[in-house]
Amino acid sequence: MNLYKKILLFLFAVVLLYAQAFSARLTFRAAMSAFNEKDYYTARLLLQEIVHKDPLGEFGDDSAYHIGLTYFYEGKYPAAIFELNLLGRDYPDSPFSPNAEFYIAESHYYSGKLPQALQMHHNFVREYPEHALAPRALYSSGYIYLEQKKYDMAAADFERAIREYPSAENIASLRLQLGIAWYNLKDYARAKKEFEILIEKADKAMLSDAASFWFGRCEYAEGNYSDAKNRFADLAETYPDSVHAPEALYFAALSASRINDSAASLQYLRRIENDYPDYPQRREVYFRIGQIEYAENQPSEAETALRKVFSASGEASVIPPAADLLAEILAKQNRAAEVLELYDQVLKDQKDNREKQVMLSKKASLLYNLKRYEESAKVYETALSQTKAGDSDEAELTYLHAQSLYRSGLTDKAKQSLNQVHKKFPSSSFRADAYYLAGEIDYYASDFDSALQNYQKVIRFYPTHARSFEAAMGIGWTYFEMKQYARSADQFRSLFKSANTDARTIQVRMALASAEYNLQRFDKAIAEYKAVIQQKKQFPEQAQEAGFQLAWIDYRNRNYDKSLAGFMQYRHDFPEGKRIQEARYFQAWSHYRLGETEAARSLLQAIADDSTANGIFHARAVMDIARMDSGAKKFENAAASSVRYLSLYPQGDDAEEAHFILAGSYIEMNRMEEAYSVYEQLTASRPGSSYRIEILRELSDAYRRQKQYEKASEILKQMEGIVPDTGRGELELSRASMLAEKGDIAAATGIYRNMLASGKKSDAAWKGEAILQYLQLLLLTRDFASAISVTEEYKNAVEDEYVKQQVQLFRGRALTETGDYKAAIETLLPLRSNPSFSAEARFSIAATYAGLGNRDQALDYYLQVAAAEHPLQKDAMLKTGEIYLEMEEYEKAQREFARLIYTASDRSDLYEKAIYYSAYTFYKLKRTSDADRMKKKLKTEFPQSLFIKKIEEIETNEN
Repeated sequence: MNLYKKILLFLFAVVLLYAQAFSARLTFRAAMSAFNEKDYYTARLLLQEIVHKDPLGEFGDDSAYHIGLTYFYEGKYPAAIFELNLLGRDYPDSPFSPNAEFYIAESHYYSGKLPQALQMHHNFVREYPEHALAPRALYSSGYIYLEQKKYDMAAADFERAIREYPSAENIASLRLQLGIAWYNLKDYARAKKEFEILIEKADKAMLSDAASFWFGRCEYAEGNYSDAKNRFADLAETYPDSVHAPEALYFAALSASRINDSAASLQYLRRIENDYPDYPQRREVYFRIGQIEYAENQPSEAETALRKVFSASGEASVIPPAADLLAEILAKQNRAAEVLELYDQVLKDQKDNREKQVMLSKKASLLYNLKRYEESAKVYETALSQTKAGDSDEAELTYLHAQSLYRSGLTDKAKQSLNQVHKKFPSSSFRADAYYLAGEIDYYASDFDSALQNYQKVIRFYPTHARSFEAAMGIGWTYFEMKQYARSADQFRSLFKSANTDARTIQVRMALASAEYNLQRFDKAIAEYKAVIQQKKQFPEQAQEAGFQLAWIDYRNRNYDKSLAGFMQYRHDFPEGKRIQEARYFQAWSHYRLGETEAARSLLQAIADDSTANGIFHARAVMDIARMDSGAKKFENAAASSVRYLSLYPQGDDAEEAHFILAGSYIEMNRMEEAYSVYEQLTASRPGSSYRIEILRELSDAYRRQKQYEKASEILKQMEGIVPDTGRGELELSRASMLAEKGDIAAATGIYRNMLASGKKSDAAWKGEAILQYLQLLLLTRDFASAISVTEEYKNAVEDEYVKQQVQLFRGRALTETGDYKAAIETLLPLRSNPSFSAEARFSIAATYAGLGNRDQALDYYLQVAAAEHPLQKDAMLKTGEIYLEMEEYEKAQREFARLIYTASDRSDLYEKAIYYSAYTFYKLKRTSDADRMKKKLKTEFPQSLFIKKIEEIETNEN
């Protein structure tokens, strides 16, 4: 063998090795195209393949990061947090780690975990000050502070972002929020300065409408009512479609009222009423109209407007004053019976206990004036039952209750009521113990204002009494329960001087540590707990609690390595400790957070199997195991744990979820009747549970997958009775798609037409999906061209060997297409060793084996071609996907078609087929909405495509 041939064979071997390699680059390119088109499911499918097959390759960390983002953009925040945390664990040096931390923080925010989000955003800016997301992180932290009403801290973050990132993309939003923060801090000059910068842009995209609105708010707050009115009115004229327009008109009305321009005020309010029917504060509008009409001596018009308050939507706080004004109008006309009806109407709809109490008091007062004393007493008693801690009129209500009882002849009960006045609102001095005990009673009843009053009386009137220290501690704990942790910490800190024994010092330290913890001053809390532990021998009980809290602080701060060691240390030091079960439970979760799933499950199982375990943590452990097993698709185990939970804790907090996991596990095990029985059990025990709908939905989907359409239809019919109006459209779409699967196209079409013609709000959100499903058509055709005569014609027509081999290759393909597989193989096999035609030959050989029914051989050849950089690479992908389809390996098939959809738009023939096959694959995966999306893409890209009709034909044949 000469040297040239040896080199040629060596290069060919290298080509084959490369050809059989997995192409992460191509897959990633396809995944990112899907991601950019918001096709997150397909993107995730491809990215997961990269992480599975090539985790340490060029695109491993990139893929892991974007998997997390797919969940984030789908609103699945716990899954996003989980996946993005995996990036930090598996790729600690990845350049995407900062981005992941940012989106974890955002996921916490959207999950309602504001403290976690706030801390993470601050950590992000501190660790990555030059990162492009730093200004967005500062925006988010500032916005969280705004929500928490910590306006000075919000302003600090917004200012910092503007100062350090003057070219940030979100600079306009930062300025707007900074202005709002200054507004809430009542620094109107600084607020207006920020708003003016935005207004000067005169561009709605730069938030000039919002800035103008808030500028008007500043003018209003400063008392510049004429300027405010003009500002608000101009905004409504300039930006009539702005979300701020109706609110601006409302403030214009208020401003006009301030300058006694009732006509203008009424004009603005009427404009809101007529032009903005969806304005959420319509009650306030009607109330203001009623006020103006009444002031203008138009009681009939005022009554009409005020009665609209009770039938409209919007802020409910205006109902009591509207009721007062309407009651005044009715009372002046001697319509007392209507006033009582009004009070009853308001009480029926009133949710706020404080306002309900006030309304009850007014009703009782009217009944008293009508000399209906027994009714008055009952209403006062009801009003007293609605009082909250520190209601200023509690004593008055108690007295009035007694007065009504007395007038109705119930003297003994009146005395009891007066005795309550004496105990809670004494007019003379009580002993310190009595005040202290009253404070304790109020404290444990959550009547915190009254408790503070009683504790403070002990300190004020009896400063040297033995109860003075306990009363001072009570004040600190009362602030703590009111979540005024800074005041609580100050109170406890001031007690060190009066803590004249070691026991009292320890008591103060433990209390102060709790307050510091809730202020997130963890270093100070840790210092106090450690000081307590140093006196372990003298105060073992307090040392136990301090040891647990130290571990808990680490867990709270996500230092799971430390929290794991801390909880283990607690269990070692205090095997009989009060927190031993809790420590064991959170040790398990520390394992879980560290990715040590088996260790976590083992420890949770130990708690679940421990008959002496604390009820709360025993219940949690049993339920956590059910969740873990369900997530791991161990449905037998998940069902067993769910049954166990329900047998032990039928009224437990997680009973509804346990029913859902149990039903879902039965469905996955094809135990459909048992799953439905679980639904019936949940209906009997928790008729209002939202999980009932979810169980029925799972059942319906399972029956559809089994093509048991009658049963699926029965389940959907049951859902009609419990699905809220907002879910009606989705239910109708499920029924329509099921009918389509069943083959009843006319009925499905009828549903789609009805939904598209519907004026119901419940259908509005689903019309786009209805259009997509309605447009489903499947009709697949193939046409083969005969090429045997052509190859015969050119077989000897040329002398060039290269061309001859091309003709030979084409002949082999033609023979394959016509089904003459023996001749095709004889023609193609010699071409495998020719580097110029190796890929083409292998492609056609693959087609030949496919024709012979040898799918494994065909797949092997197609994969070789698909992995190589060659013009036929994408053709081979299509064929690979087709074989996977034949083998019913639909997710693998979907990956191949997705690669083509997002990389082969330059090949219209492949692109068209890939879209069609992708739609077909989604159909097989029962992902109807994704199938609709691809069908719509096919119709958009290839409106005359025959594959549109093939889709309809396939769906018809399947059904």
